Amino acid sequence: MDDVSNDVRVAACYTIAKVFTNLPPEYNIDFYKANIIHAYSTLLVHLDDCEEEIQDIVLGECNCLKIYHIFRLLSGEIAFVAIQGNSN
Repeated sequence: MDDVSNDVRVAACYTIAKVFTNLPPEYNIDFYKANIIHAYSTLLVHLDDCEEEIQDIVLGECNCLKIYHIFRLLSGEIAFVAIQGNSN
């Protein structure tokens, strides 16, 4: 999502969200924890994007995802992003 073009960033956001809304039932969240954390961290960082359109899309996609299903994996990442945002 680190691209100059808003079109590329929007497409990346939708793609990341699409991947994690279509996980098969047998997807082992614990085994793929690092992949999931990286994807969601990528989205969360862009909640404070300089473009409001990107912020809105990221928030909408995060809301569409099954956050309740993986929240336990991300609680530390969410706290880190919140702390980083408050330090600016």
